[in-house]
Amino acid sequence: EESTPVLQSAALRKLFGRIINAIGCTVVGFQDVTRVVPMLERLGSRHSNYRVGQHLYTILGKALEMTLAELLGPAFTPEVKQNWAMVYAFMTAVMLEGHRHEIVRKASVSSVETQLLAGARMVSQGSTSTYSTGIASA
Repeated sequence: EESTPVLQSAALRKLFGRIINAIGCTVVGFQDVTRVVPMLERLGSRHSNYRVGQHLYTILGKALEMTLAELLGPAFTPEVKQNWAMVYAFMTAVMLEGHRHEIVRKASVSSVETQLLAGARMVSQGSTSTYSTGIASA
């Protein structure tokens, strides 16, 4: 079995396509931030499931900037570079906010689930008065 070089993998091409699509939606969405911000927040929220850390957004931004510089050549002017940086910084900030909200949401759901499981154990052991006191103080 022959392995596909990483840079030629279908999965990487698909991921790159999704990234470019998100960037394009962001650029177009600057005209209507009431639509683009929730979209980017949801995208960031989903990325919390992939365990994507903030440092990876920085790495991706640099990789995309290098790719643009190579593809555009002399057309990658300081102005284009600055505009690209602005778009990517906006995207990253909004996505990271969605990511943080999702982590907080999951932590609070986990806390409630833990309390419910503890209460269920108490009920199953016949200690209902302790259960209702425990929930009331939560």
